[in-house]
Amino acid sequence: VCLRAEHHDAAAIKMFKAALAINPEFSGAVWELAELDYKHGRLKQAHSELVQYLSTHHETANLLLLAVRVMHAQGDTLDAVLYARRLQLDYPDSPQARVLSTLGLNSG
Repeated sequence: VCLRAEHHDAAAIKMFKAALAINPEFSGAVWELAELDYKHGRLKQAHSELVQYLSTHHETANLLLLAVRVMHAQGDTLDAVLYARRLQLDYPDSPQARVLSTLGLNSG
């Protein structure tokens, strides 16, 4: 996280991948890694990381919001709306759910 804060993204990516090799259930590392891929326009990679994690592990509000953003950026409105619904249903009072209104998705 410190490497990322100092904009050493390549080194941060290596560290997050190493952390996931040790503990595949570390949702924070998945989020950081997918967020970096999203930030750098590697949407397919970000999507792949999120889908792989969400298919076998417990979701978090951060991961669901990032999934919404990645799907929306890829032009996949249907999946963006589906992730948005999950976020609204599972975390209705979260700051992440409140962000959905700024994305212009009708998930209700």
